[in-house]
Formats: sequence, structure tokens, C-alpha cells
Amino acid sequence: MSIVISSIDQDLMSLQYVDAGTRDDTAHELSHLAARISDLQSAHDDMARVLKNLKVTAARIQNSKAPVSRLPSDVLSLIFEECHQSNPQWTGVLCLLGQLPIEVRLSHVSSQWREVALATPSLWSSIRFPFEQREDSLVEYLERSRGGLLDVYLGPWAKYPNLERALTTVLIPHLGRFQQLVLEAVSRETLTTLLSAFQDQSAPALRRLRVMCRGTIITPGPLTGGPIFSKGAPLLTDVRLDNVAITLPSPASNDAIPFRLPRASISDD
Repeated sequence: MSIVISSIDQDLMSLQYVDAGTRDDTAHELSHLAARISDLQSAHDDMARVLKNLKVTAARIQNSKAPVSRLPSDVLSLIFEECHQSNPQWTGVLCLLGQLPIEVRLSHVSSQWREVALATPSLWSSIRFPFEQREDSLVEYLERSRGGLLDVYLGPWAKYPNLERALTTVLIPHLGRFQQLVLEAVSRETLTTLLSAFQDQSAPALRRLRVMCRGTIITPGPLTGGPIFSKGAPLLTDVRLDNVAITLPSPASNDAIPFRLPRASISDD
């Protein structure tokens, strides 16, 4: 009996040695395979980069042969400006269709078109925040417009919860460049917050202002507003209010004058 048990113990020990050896071989093989996979993946990434560069070079050569590539940059810039102006302002139709703004699409055609588009500040002079642009692209638009006058559309508030922070830190420093400003809110509270950002500010280039609240208005009467541009807006002659009461400075004296006409359209020559 003891001989049989000893024999079984020896067999078990031999199986353990075989199992341990098998595990060592398996671990070594897996390590070798992992190293090969890593090398092949690295080679694949290198080939993908080379292939991408070759495709870019081929596309650049092909584009250079197109007749439109022979147009001078200043002529191409004029064409871009015409394309930009032919798009309706403030509608956001392209955004609703999931398409990029025309200036962005023009800059994605070729390296030459991108160079011309980025060198044309007027293409980037329309700000529609946050409906079309987000905060990162908003900064790019402000930089690419190169100090030119801006048409700015803000709202609706509900679609971008950080509008107030972006407004005060990114847009307000460029208020001196605003020539047209449209403010759209979805409630009395958000409109009040939006207007308060412009309370103690000056707008030296602003000519047109539109303020509207398209949200559900439960309390009857005009929306409660307040003074804006208290430091002056000397060129402001076109004011359109959609059931909003605000106070604007006098163009002649910087003294505040009230505008409290619901659904008013005010225009001076």
C-alpha cells in the first residue's frame, strides 16, 4: 500500500513539474507574441503616417492643376467674401442641417484656400454664440477677425449653460468692436442676467441692437430690463425691442434715456 501511495506522489510531483514547465513556456510565448504585436503596431502606425503624407502631397499636386488654383489670392478672397455675405444672417439654418459655416468649409478645401480664408478677416466677423460656435472656436473667430468690426448674436441661453462665463471673459473684452448685437433669451431671468453683463460698458462702434425674449412669459406686462451701455454708445441708431424694457444712453450726451416700448423698432437717421 505504501509503495502505491509513493508511486502516486511521484506521479503528482512529475505532473506539477510538467505543469510548471508548461506555464513557463506559455508565459514566454505570450511575452514573445506581445512584443511582436507591439512591433507590428508601431510599424503599422509609421506606414499609416507615410501613406497619409503621400495622399496629402498627391492631393496638393492635383489641386494645383485645377483652373481655380490659378486665381490670384486677392480675387479668391473677394469670392470668399461674396459667399459669406450671400448666407442669411442670424438664421442658423446650416447649423440645424448639421453643416459647418461657409467660412469653415471654404478653409477646408485645400491648403491654398485655407491660407486665403485665414488671411481674410471679414470671413470671421460674424459671431453666433453658442448656436454655431462653442467657446474654443469663439476664441479662434475673434483672433482671425484681426480687430475688425463684429456682428454678434448671443443666445438662446438654454443651449449653453456657460454662456455667462464665456460672455464676461471672452466676448466683453472685444465689445469695442461690436457693430451689431442681437440678444436672445428664453426667460425673464436669463434675459436680466444677459443684460447685466452690458450694464457698465461702452460700445463705441455699436450701430444696431436687438433684444428679444422668446420664452414663455407668464407674468403680464413688459419684461423688466435695466440700463445698458451706461458708459456710452454714440453710434447706436437702430434699436429693436421685443416686449423688453431697457434704458440706453443718449447718443449726444451719454445721459441715460429710457426705452420702454414693447415690441418697439426705433431708427434714427
